[in-house]
Amino acid sequence: MPGLARAPAGAASARCERGRMNIKRWGLAVAAAGLVLVAAVWVVPGWLDWNRYRDGIAALLSDGLGRPVRIDGAITLTLLPQPVLTASGLSVDAGDAANEPVFRARAARLRVALGPLLAGQVVAQELVLQGADLTLPWPMHPGALAERPPAWLAGLQARVEDSAIRAGPIQVSHVNARVETDADTGTLTAAGTGLLEWGDTALPWRFSIRLARPGRDGSAPLEASLDGQERLRDTGAAFSGQLGGDGTLAGRVSGRGPNLSLLLPAPALAWRADGLLRAGGGLIVADELAAELGGAPARGSVAVRLGAQARVDVTIAAGRLDLDAWSPILARPPMPGLPAGLDVSAESVTFAGGVIRQLRGAFEFTAGQLTVRDLLARLPGDAALGIKGIMPRSGTFEGTAQLDAPDLGATLRWAGRLLPAGMELPMVPAGVLQAAHLAGTLRVEPGLLAFTGLTGTLDGATVKGSAHIALAKPRPALALALTFGRLTLDPWLALGTSGAGGDADVQVDAAEAQWRGLPVTGFAADAQWSAGRLTLRRFEGTVAGLRAQASGVLTAAGTEPARLLEGRAELQSDDVGPAAPALLRLAQPYLSGWDPPGALLSGPLAVTLAASGPASALQVKVSATVGDLRIEAQPVLDAAGGWAGPVTLRHPGAPRLLRDAGLPGVAGWIGDGSLSVIAHIGAGPGWTRVMAGPVDISAGLLRGRAQLGWEDETLRGGVQFETLPLPDAAAFDGWPVRALQGWQAELQLSAAAVLVDQVPALHSLVAEVRLQDAVLSLQGGSGMWRGGVVKATGAVDAKSTPARLSGQAEVSGVALEATAAALGPESGMLSGSLRAEASGQSLAALLATVSGTAQLRVQDGVVRGFDLAATGVALGQLALASVRDAMLAGATPFDQLSAQIDLRGGLATLSGTVAAPAGAARFAGTIDLPARLIDARISLEPAEPTGAPAVDVRLLGPVASPRRTPDLTALSRWLAARP
Repeated sequence: MPGLARAPAGAASARCERGRMNIKRWGLAVAAAGLVLVAAVWVVPGWLDWNRYRDGIAALLSDGLGRPVRIDGAITLTLLPQPVLTASGLSVDAGDAANEPVFRARAARLRVALGPLLAGQVVAQELVLQGADLTLPWPMHPGALAERPPAWLAGLQARVEDSAIRAGPIQVSHVNARVETDADTGTLTAAGTGLLEWGDTALPWRFSIRLARPGRDGSAPLEASLDGQERLRDTGAAFSGQLGGDGTLAGRVSGRGPNLSLLLPAPALAWRADGLLRAGGGLIVADELAAELGGAPARGSVAVRLGAQARVDVTIAAGRLDLDAWSPILARPPMPGLPAGLDVSAESVTFAGGVIRQLRGAFEFTAGQLTVRDLLARLPGDAALGIKGIMPRSGTFEGTAQLDAPDLGATLRWAGRLLPAGMELPMVPAGVLQAAHLAGTLRVEPGLLAFTGLTGTLDGATVKGSAHIALAKPRPALALALTFGRLTLDPWLALGTSGAGGDADVQVDAAEAQWRGLPVTGFAADAQWSAGRLTLRRFEGTVAGLRAQASGVLTAAGTEPARLLEGRAELQSDDVGPAAPALLRLAQPYLSGWDPPGALLSGPLAVTLAASGPASALQVKVSATVGDLRIEAQPVLDAAGGWAGPVTLRHPGAPRLLRDAGLPGVAGWIGDGSLSVIAHIGAGPGWTRVMAGPVDISAGLLRGRAQLGWEDETLRGGVQFETLPLPDAAAFDGWPVRALQGWQAELQLSAAAVLVDQVPALHSLVAEVRLQDAVLSLQGGSGMWRGGVVKATGAVDAKSTPARLSGQAEVSGVALEATAAALGPESGMLSGSLRAEASGQSLAALLATVSGTAQLRVQDGVVRGFDLAATGVALGQLALASVRDAMLAGATPFDQLSAQIDLRGGLATLSGTVAAPAGAARFAGTIDLPARLIDARISLEPAEPTGAPAVDVRLLGPVASPRRTPDLTALSRWLAARP
């Protein structure tokens, strides 16, 4: 029994084992079949030609995108790691409408479901676009940015990789984003990153868009944001609003950033803005904008019109604005792709260290051209500036400008700060360029500012012309061509040259000009300064009939010394007489009160000056003629102002020249002959030290040589005369005594012969002449006269009113000579002294005011006019007729004649005696010096006969020929008393 039991048990076990083996074999077979199937699924699709399904796949993509799709490249399918269908060379049909976008993609990857794919169906689960390129129409049609997204976009769930979007000048590259629609809410979201490119600018951004499902009224909430990446960190913008069912958009927009220059052609200012945004009907408006630029508040608006007449209009109003920060951008403003308008205003603008008030500007950008409709500004100095014009893309502005500057000096001082380095405005003299009202054509191009057709007034005088300022480096340049109705020359001529950088070309004409109060006609100046070279092409004008002109070239380049080339000046007049008063008025400060008569300045005038050479040794040649007077000089001037060279002065008639110079009556004492002065003159800087010598002088009978020096405002030196003619007393009338004022002199004089009435009188004259504080003094004067010695001192005080003369003289051992006079000593040895003073500038005045004393002694001489011995003989004979004759004629030898003269108020009181062997003669009386009348009496006292009375002779009448009347009354009484 147990065996049976075991037998059946073993058989069953064997059967089970065989069953398990069969199951394993089938499992392995099924697994192998599965592996083969799976391998076939993964491998076989790669062997298949999927291009034959091109149309089907294109239709599938068309359904997903909502637009016809064309596939030009290969189509492949991969199942690992997930089923993906890839099509390359993808493009979307733009349709017939011109405003439809153009779309292309390098490849489209479509993730599909595996089950349907095995069943022969392609079910897309996700679309990935690689290298997509979306080109939007430009300009956009009205409402393009505000209309609702198309239906195909609302149903899309896709990713975009390394793609680009283009719209006119704007391009967004390297776009990586995800776009999907929430199946439950219908909200469309898009988020990603991209590189916004505009011109040469590429800015990285992260963006997000959220568009909710429309409500019952058809409007849908829309939110969008931009956040800068990398260098745009902390820069961003946001919009929150509603997309209406009618395609309108409304909401609020805001933006902020630490550096505006990263987004726009602007300075690096922190900024923020907030306002309302509305879009619809082809118009996008952002208004009620409140902004801050660099901390300065501003208000404004932006309007964008789309469509065929697309344009942008911007309005900005600021309380204050820093134009210095904006000036580099405004120098070459950007040209937007769309037509645009810009209205900007600011109440206070800081620029170049000044404040511009009430800035107003209206600009128009069209077709690459900037139109300045109106630009108004109130510049420093309260100057109103207005500009209008056009600037194309080339950068050249052409328009009109108007300037009304009541305080032009203040405006120019501010404008000088705008010039480039190395260029500055020349120093403006006081009293000029005070006010201007100018208008003209303005042209501004790179490196050039030009004003043409200028008209208006400058300091109240009309002006027209042009001005060009070239701002090229390294040598800016200024060119002026101006014609004035009236011009005051004094401040400009006194200005001199300056070392301001830059070049200049100046042409100035004036219908009427004024110089030192004198009218100047035909004034013209034409000069150029360039690279250290001053070229005076023309400088001319006519003053009171005097025609003046000058030209030349002055070089001063680098370290080389200044050099004058072809310098020339001329002054001409057919008759200088009419101009003499004007010339004297100009020269009056140098004449020290001397007022030369007009006769000295008469006849034709011609002055020529030529100069050339370096500043250290400038060769000058001067030639001048005034009537018959000719002056020539050939000095050499140094850079410090030194002067050295020969000077000659000639005139054919010395008496005529001196008479014309205001010295009357010279012909009678100086004699006939020509005038010649030949001198070598050397002067130090500023003429503070002058040496003249030798100086050869010849004028009529005057001959001499001088060695003179001028230093410390004093003339010093010596003059040696061969012959020195002295003027007679009458010649003193009218001499310019006032010309002595303002001069200082210390001179040593000597003369071999001194002429009186053109006849030698004194010899070996030496004297020291001093002029100080308008007092001319003669000290230590001595000389020889007729074998005797004469000593004299004297002074002329020119500062007194009238001039005062004083002097004293002594004579000794002078031998008197016979004269033709009917009365007076004709021989003997004279000695005596004189002390006198007088006031006046004419002989009559001097004689009327003279006062002083004189003593005279004559020894061993003969007096003519009476015969004392004959008178005694006649008295002894009692012959009255003979007495009368002896009293009125003859001569009397005497031992000594002495006389005392008192001078008071023009009256000379005489008293004196004549001691002779034949008796004595006493005389007394007065002489009226101004009238030259004598009233005197001579008493003759013969020694014999003893006891005879004196007989008198009365002198009455002119001093030169008085009437002599004998007085015999005492003689008659004596005769009557005789027994």
